Amino acid sequence: MGEIGLKKYSVVIFAAGMGKRLGSLGKRNPKCLLKINDSTLIEIITKKLFSFGAEEITIILGYKAEKIIKHIKKQKIKKIKFIKIKDYNKNGHAFTWYEFNKYWKKNSKPVLFCHADICFDNNFLKNIIKSPKKNIIGVRKISKEKLRSDSLVIKAGYKNDLIDIDYNYRIINPNGEIIGINKISKKTNQNIYKFMKKFFKSKNRHLNWEPFLKRYIELKKDKFFILNNQNYNWININRLSDYNKAINLKF
Repeated sequence: MGEIGLKKYSVVIFAAGMGKRLGSLGKRNPKCLLKINDSTLIEIITKKLFSFGAEEITIILGYKAEKIIKHIKKQKIKKIKFIKIKDYNKNGHAFTWYEFNKYWKKNSKPVLFCHADICFDNNFLKNIIKSPKKNIIGVRKISKEKLRSDSLVIKAGYKNDLIDIDYNYRIINPNGEIIGINKISKKTNQNIYKFMKKFFKSKNRHLNWEPFLKRYIELKKDKFFILNNQNYNWININRLSDYNKAINLKF
């Protein structure tokens, strides 16, 4: 699958979160160390990304960072870099994205971001990479009624350009649920980091990337897109019920 082209991307996994909604299961281990069919989530995700041509993967860590590093080294997963985030319990993953800036400047490639707590069909990743659109927010096509009220969704225009990002209960007829796989061009990432420098100066560090990106697009009018009809298997493991579903799904 390497010919599809992750070789030209900076590939980043967000894995700093605490997994509070998983209760005791989340206290014992970071979410990315949960096992699906004898492999941890972080093993499954890195394997997928390398199979699509990633030359190196940066994992941004916070909660129980050393436990994740130890696990990856034990599994002998090579070509991995680690970034540790301070005050991860106070900062959202928008600030995690900002912290990657100092490392990204060294090569300034387009970026592929992926969350560490998701299980997903390879078609999501393949179609995002292959699309000629440079800025893509990955979504899963699913009816509003099948989603939780607090699911993060996207409203897009007739050209699949992003109009709004918000919770399901706030958007009428959303186009899809956000899946935590995003592709961003070099130019747009540069613009975002310039914007972040002021945005995070004294506040807003608690925000996740979705509300941050909503504000950025509203103010800067940068164009992002979604892909239509992406209705493959996907699950974000936030709760124990999500984990139980993931164990029984095929990815």
